[in-house]
Amino acid sequence: MLVSTNFERTTQVLSSGKNIIKGPLSSIWPRYLSPQVFYETKASVRHFRSWLFERSKFRGRKALKLNIGCGANTAVGWINIDLDGPPGIFRWDCRRGMPFDDNSVEVIFAEHVFEHFDPESGLHFLIECHRCLQPGGIIRIIVPDAGKYLELYRGDWSGFLPVRPLVEENGTYRDHWLGRVYRTKMEFINEVFRQGTEHKYAYDADTLMMKLGDAGFQRVIQQQYGVTAANGAPLDTQSRSGESLYIEGIK
Repeated sequence: MLVSTNFERTTQVLSSGKNIIKGPLSSIWPRYLSPQVFYETKASVRHFRSWLFERSKFRGRKALKLNIGCGANTAVGWINIDLDGPPGIFRWDCRRGMPFDDNSVEVIFAEHVFEHFDPESGLHFLIECHRCLQPGGIIRIIVPDAGKYLELYRGDWSGFLPVRPLVEENGTYRDHWLGRVYRTKMEFINEVFRQGTEHKYAYDADTLMMKLGDAGFQRVIQQQYGVTAANGAPLDTQSRSGESLYIEGIK
């Protein structure tokens, strides 16, 4: 099909011309902005391709399980959704709505993705999740626990070590996950909450539970790693458990 061919060509241009595109943009916009524009453009192309050719394949299906923002943490029997990640996953930008019927989803799992949504997009996402979930369906959201990090900030560096893989190097601390080196605890806190420009909002338990309530979830509970009100075991990543906040909304 001509439309499909054009999308493939656009995607190839975006992939191969990354530096060519970023170079001129960085001379016009602030340096931090051009990578974001490039990413959002690439994300829009991937999303719109799925919107054109794949969104209807879920119509009429029930008892779905959604693994949103899966990255490499894919699961058999789930619809694995991400704009990046390995081949074979469903490329969809969940900030733009959800291509699933009302009351068609049994469980939604979203691990360390919700903090990447700005507050307006995040609320829209939660409202869409509520619409898609069947009565009694569950959404499990996992984010960095900002409340825990702020409590630990009062003490010395040793308090952070059980929740984050930090390596001491000559009075500074290197983040094993991000490769960043921190000289002060506030440098570290800023990176946890912002991660460059990738993280858009920080949550403690009260704030995330409030957001789920705003989206229509009347029963919202705090959980722990590996513990869920849904059937079966959750898809939680053990290595992130120390820093994570686990909240579930039940429709």
